[in-house]
This record gives sequence, structure tokens and C-alpha cells, in this order.
Amino acid sequence: VYVPETLKEDTLRIPLSIRYYNAHGDLQIISKIVDFYIRGLIDLTIYDIEVIELSGTQMVVGEIINEGNENALFGFVTLEPLNNSNIKKQTQFIDEVEIDSPVPFNIPLEFDGEPRYGEHDIKLTVRYKDSLRDEIFLTHNATISVAELPKTESGNDLQLIIIPIVITAAIGIYMIRRRKKSKIPAS
Repeated sequence: VYVPETLKEDTLRIPLSIRYYNAHGDLQIISKIVDFYIRGLIDLTIYDIEVIELSGTQMVVGEIINEGNENALFGFVTLEPLNNSNIKKQTQFIDEVEIDSPVPFNIPLEFDGEPRYGEHDIKLTVRYKDSLRDEIFLTHNATISVAELPKTESGNDLQLIIIPIVITAAIGIYMIRRRKKSKIPAS
């Protein structure tokens, strides 16, 4: 049944009349006023799930879009491992999922024990409430690929710090000697 969006979250009253014949063949009529509450639609979709590196930490990222006509309230995204994955279960608060407005999420990857690289099966669960505060769950299974982070050599970082210090010190020593030579009177 189509209901215009302007009637969302309103109560409608309509008369209801039921006519029937009882066991004695008498016509019975029952008339009542029936109230209807027009509830909006929340239609969430999870998409673009992948693993990225952000500041040296691997993150599971993705987006959630609401293609309904009512905001999803008090949203949380939970990442859970499936099968033999050793990824730790984690939850992130995402607040409202507004209509036609993608909401990104990013959950840092943490492992129970040593990280296992390669493919991991995960389950993402979006938990939210509707306008009546009923809690609703949307689950989405996915496979992510976890790659080993490239190892950075700390020696390069140390060189970037030491080289400017040495250059600055050399310039300072040169300037001090030059001043001393200019102050010595010629004999």
C-alpha cells in the first residue's frame, strides 16, 4: 500500500464496518473506528567493504546507505570473525544513518595472537533503532584480504633527523671561526 511521505509518523482514523449473518440468519453489523500508525521505511545496504592502511594501522572500511524514507537511529557497526579467523570482535558507533546519505565506517583490525595474513571471512552487523525505538539488526557477510604491512626502516628516519643537525652544526662552527678570524687584528 502506498502512503505519501507527508503522512509518515501520523495516526490515521478510518471507519470500519463489518457485515455478516449469524447462525440464526440475522444480519449483524459492527462499526468501529480503526487507528493506523504510518511507520516509515528503513532500507539499509552495506557496500564497498575493504581493508586499507591508515597511519600504520589496517582498517576495515565500508559504507552504509539508507534507501528508505526514515532515518535509522543510534547506529552501531560490529565486526565479527567467521570460521577460523583470528580477528578480534569490535564495535563502532556511527550515530544516525540518514536517508540517501552514505555513512562511512572504519574499524581498526586487531588480532587474537599473531596476525594471519590472507583472506578472512567476517560478519558485519549494523544495529539501529527505528522511530518507535524498536531495535533492528542487519547482517552482511564478507571476505576481506589482510596483507602484511610494509616494514619501514627506522634508519632512514634517523638519518632524516641527524643530517640536518650535522649540517646546522657545521654552518655554526664555520660562522664562529669566521667571526674569530675577522676580530684578530692584523700584525
